[in-house]
Amino acid sequence: MTVVQLSLVVVWAGSAVLVGVRRRTERTAPVMLAIACLAALGMLAAAADRRAAAVVAVALLAACTLHLMAALPTGRPPSRGVTTLVVVGYVTAAGLGLLAAATGPESDNWIVGLTWAAALVVGMRLANLRYRTASPAVRRRMQWAGWALAVVLEVMLVVVALRLMVHWPPHATAVVLAATGLVPLSIVAATHDRMVARVDRLLTATVSAAGLTALVIAAYTAVVVSLGRSLRDGERSLLLLSMVAAALAAVAYLPLRTRLTDLANQLVYGERVAPDEALRTWGSRLTRAIPLDELLLQLTESLRKSMTLSSAEIFTGASGLYELAAGVPHRTAEPIRIPDKERGVVARAGVPAAPGSTCGCRRSPAAHRSCARRRSRTAASCSGWWWWCGPPAPPRSPTTTTGCSPSSLAK
Repeated sequence: MTVVQLSLVVVWAGSAVLVGVRRRTERTAPVMLAIACLAALGMLAAAADRRAAAVVAVALLAACTLHLMAALPTGRPPSRGVTTLVVVGYVTAAGLGLLAAATGPESDNWIVGLTWAAALVVGMRLANLRYRTASPAVRRRMQWAGWALAVVLEVMLVVVALRLMVHWPPHATAVVLAATGLVPLSIVAATHDRMVARVDRLLTATVSAAGLTALVIAAYTAVVVSLGRSLRDGERSLLLLSMVAAALAAVAYLPLRTRLTDLANQLVYGERVAPDEALRTWGSRLTRAIPLDELLLQLTESLRKSMTLSSAEIFTGASGLYELAAGVPHRTAEPIRIPDKERGVVARAGVPAAPGSTCGCRRSPAAHRSCARRRSRTAASCSGWWWWCGPPAPPRSPTTTTGCSPSSLAK
């Protein structure tokens, strides 16, 4: 433990020097140096058996952490209210430290623990408020500190779970303290412009890994609880190895997911992309600089392929007059006129299409009833308009036929 604490003091002090050299106009370095000094003072007081001084130093260390989180990334609080809150944090931490030193060793751990918990909660809230209103460049710098906190939280979660289930590692507190050394190193990394550019992807991957870790731990905790007894020595090692195997399998699946999906699409559809991919991404592609005619043509091709139609067409328009906007295969079609009374019914019509079918519109209720009796096509009657999907050869009904895709029924 002493080696870990000494290493943390060195890391914080060295990081403060690097930040001060690279960002001389900012005030982050003095706060980091104060954290290193308070940690060293607490270590010396504990070594000299000065419990009161050690407790006060640890409590003030919590206030310094609050100050650092509220002032990221420049070391300056964003407003006068935040500055006042930081000052109140220092005064409160000092008072609680003196109270813990006066109460004795029975309750000082609880008081110091609550002080740290309150400082972390308030600091994270202030950092989140600063992050929401910050510029993109400032956000990327703050994301490095967020990444370090996510790693520390994940390490803490894993260590606590392992201690409860397999009683390992033996020095859990030292492991968690060693992980906190990533915080000053992340602040140093945030001062490099090249390292700031891709931190968002690193943070996203880390948060995903933390969620995966929580899921694996919850699953194995449920298994241990379901046993209804404590684990034996051999079972602990087996459980630990199985947890590691599950985590490695889940981590390996993330980079392989895209390749496995492409392979599955190749086996099922004969292509690397599913036929209905264009339908799922239709809304997102509307925001891009792609002509609408090209988007409609892509949508028509996707409809024809995903629904296995012999032809698919999209009609667009307004006020009851609809013109052919895109179709596969291409053809020339007359505009469709829909009376006002029938427009609402047509808009709500849904036509499920069978594989190898063609979609079209006819004005023939008699043909619709005949088709429904034969059950060779799927049809919907819309106040005289027959919207049908069936085999490529249309029924013999003496009216004008205008092709339409199922998607055009909502227009």
